[in-house]
Amino acid sequence: MNKKRNFTEGPIGGPIFTFVLPMIASSLLQMMYNIADSSAVGRLVGSNELAAVSATGSFSGLLINMFTGIGVGAGVLVARYFGAKDMRRVTRSVHTSMIMSVIVGAVFCVGAMLLHGPIIELYIKEPLYVPIAKRYMGIICMGIPALCIYNFASAVLRSLGDTKTPLIIGAATGLVNVILNYTLILGIEGIGERGAAIATIIAQYLSAISVVVYMFVRQSKPYALRLKSMCFDTTVALGSLRLGIPAGIQSSCLSLSNIVLNSSVTALSPLANGQIAQYANSIVHSVTGISWSVVACYAQAITAYMGQNWGAGKLDRVKRGFRVITLQGVAVLAVVVAAELLASPLICRLFINDSAPVEETIALAVPLLAFVMIPYVLAIVMDLMQGMLRGLGYSTGPMIISLITVVGIRIVWSQLIFPLFTEDYYSIFKLYLCYIISYVVTIAALGVYMALTWRSVKERIEAVNDHQAA
Repeated sequence: MNKKRNFTEGPIGGPIFTFVLPMIASSLLQMMYNIADSSAVGRLVGSNELAAVSATGSFSGLLINMFTGIGVGAGVLVARYFGAKDMRRVTRSVHTSMIMSVIVGAVFCVGAMLLHGPIIELYIKEPLYVPIAKRYMGIICMGIPALCIYNFASAVLRSLGDTKTPLIIGAATGLVNVILNYTLILGIEGIGERGAAIATIIAQYLSAISVVVYMFVRQSKPYALRLKSMCFDTTVALGSLRLGIPAGIQSSCLSLSNIVLNSSVTALSPLANGQIAQYANSIVHSVTGISWSVVACYAQAITAYMGQNWGAGKLDRVKRGFRVITLQGVAVLAVVVAAELLASPLICRLFINDSAPVEETIALAVPLLAFVMIPYVLAIVMDLMQGMLRGLGYSTGPMIISLITVVGIRIVWSQLIFPLFTEDYYSIFKLYLCYIISYVVTIAALGVYMALTWRSVKERIEAVNDHQAA
């Protein structure tokens, strides 16, 4: 075992920090590659194509969140068995997870190929963008099996403490994606946005092939793949689905609620300077990704940590780990948010084109960024509580709480309450007030849920200890 990545013994803070750093770096690289993708389409193809491709992001995000959630469920089981030092079950779980990734990827691919057209027509209102978006998504859907395999494999690797391999593979294939974007769009006349889509799925299949080959080559590691060990354990599969489907539904519905919330910004358009609010809103969503990646990465880290210590039967490390990881996560996030806010006037200029009123947009975007990002200290506590519960095998409860307190509050606020207070373009601050409210209410609800389930947690871990003693 890699002691540095075995979260069941030794220090907590240092190993968690070195575990999280590659994930944050991977997220930042992916953001830069996405910007490069958008730049290639916008500069080399056209603004309509860029708008259409950007509009498909909501649909892609819903799909990715769902099968990534199922992958998280598989990772929790692998971490649990690894913590229990039950290497036979680790091996069976790894192989079952990879077979599941092929099945889930195929199902989502067929479904997306059949449904992407009607769904695009439903939520993209600009007729000019619809055919472009359909062409683009028709190609992107072909990459879903590869994306699913890569995400499942990454979840397995992270659950066993390896975050560097997904970073290296993601960095290399992301660079290939950017190079192919420009090569195809410039080299093949008339290929347009389809060139960007083809480049994306080539990179996705390279990622999937690379991670599978890596798992076959590293035969001494607990995540090693072996043809002779290939199996499909229905108990593992059902356990992964039980933990993963609620996580996927939660993430997808959260993305959906944010889509609904962002669409409410259009209510400000008829107002004086309402367009400035929309520019500022776009900047906020582009810039906050860096800080939010810290939140997401620490949530994944605590899930892996809790899964291992649940399997090892170490209740004391479960309690201490939550405190250490929460304090560290809040501290790291505070530093990142402070740095982003200090640089926000300069960062905002990178996202403003010549057609927008620069100074007026920055004057609104900078305070709006602070209003959205400072409460992320609440968001990371919320996500760490959910990650802890998921790592300990409780996935349905956090999902239900999140659907009511996060998704419910945001949709009700944006659709029923916010329209009553749209006096001017500064009303956008009132729209984002629902974020703070949803964080506070969710933390309170999760706290009650954790208190009610703590006895069950102790019983589960005591049962693990009794089994190991026998």
